[in-house]
Amino acid sequence: MLVAIIDSYLALVEKDPEVCRFVTRSPQIDVPREAGRDGAQAPILAHGLVGFVRESADHWVTDPDREPRALIVDRLAEFAAAGLCGLLENHEGEPL
Repeated sequence: MLVAIIDSYLALVEKDPEVCRFVTRSPQIDVPREAGRDGAQAPILAHGLVGFVRESADHWVTDPDREPRALIVDRLAEFAAAGLCGLLENHEGEPL
């Protein structure tokens, strides 16, 4: 699922980066709260993930020697998934 979301976003950015920049604003995200976790942290983590992909896409699309979108999608999804998995495995609320 992460791959599909990131790929769709990068396809939009690649197609028309100026329109994408114009219409994007701060994300309004409704994040489901995982049972047993501090739900107050979910919105900031979701915004951070969106910001990570958004800023990565902005850098990628302006690079004249940019790598293929599919490669970047895989790298961003792998990086994001590793962070999400680490957070979900940390049930004690300890620093990662």
